Amino acid sequence: MKYLTLELIHAHLRIDSNIEDSLLTMFAESAEETVLNFLNRSFEDLVEKYSAVPSPVVHATLLLVDSAYEHRNSLAATTMTVIPYGNIDVMLKPYIIL
Repeated sequence: MKYLTLELIHAHLRIDSNIEDSLLTMFAESAEETVLNFLNRSFEDLVEKYSAVPSPVVHATLLLVDSAYEHRNSLAATTMTVIPYGNIDVMLKPYIIL
């Protein structure tokens, strides 16, 4: 993971054990990569430009991890509506490189 930590993910998801840390790590790595691809930026670019990964970017990434964790067993197409894309979009748009 580049900017999320298991401690932060545990706090966000209110998880007290480390039993699912490998799963959470996989979700976090996937979410970080998705966000960085969406922004058309690298981790290093964000840190260079803003001195750290901006909190809205971290928050949006945590929302993706949360959705992946909470809906990991759902295969129905209707579950996609639970992802707060509008919120994520608003948080990430200021940091996109077009």
